[in-house]
Amino acid sequence: MIKLTIQQLLNGAASGAAGRFFACGLALPAWKANRKTAKAFDEELKEFQSKRSELIAKHEAVVNDKDPNQLQFPSPDKAKAFASEWGDLMALEIEMPGEKIQDSDIVTGQ
Repeated sequence: MIKLTIQQLLNGAASGAAGRFFACGLALPAWKANRKTAKAFDEELKEFQSKRSELIAKHEAVVNDKDPNQLQFPSPDKAKAFASEWGDLMALEIEMPGEKIQDSDIVTGQ
């Protein structure tokens, strides 16, 4: 099993490293060991998007029209509560099927 935090998963997806890792030609034993990893990676990203949407709705945040990475909250208390839960979500450790590799392999795509 491959263990990653949600933050590492997102870093690998945002940098394109995960796509490069899954697209590279692997030797047959490595391919067999990691053939289900790409699908699990995509499923975890979809699950993250769902959890992100739930957190946004729960704390009544509104996505900024000009910058979709910025949220606007109705009160500072809601923003603090969101930040706390967001930190917990980013630190959440997940397991994906596959041969154990170094976290940096996913993040850097090497």
